[in-house]
Amino acid sequence: MQFNSIDFMLFFPIVALLYFVMPKKLKTVWLLLSSYYFYMSWNADMFGIDADNGYAIVR
Repeated sequence: MQFNSIDFMLFFPIVALLYFVMPKKLKTVWLLLSSYYFYMSWNADMFGIDADNGYAIVR
């Protein structure tokens, strides 16, 4: 998914809107899952790289 694509123009507002309406406890997990989707929509091999970084952020 590229930043100048229609997919991103739909993805970003939905992620941002849900981020601001969900409880504080779930915000980090939401951003982590959203980033998984974003990177995997471009290249599924990025899951391993992002999973390692995400684990460090959530802990």
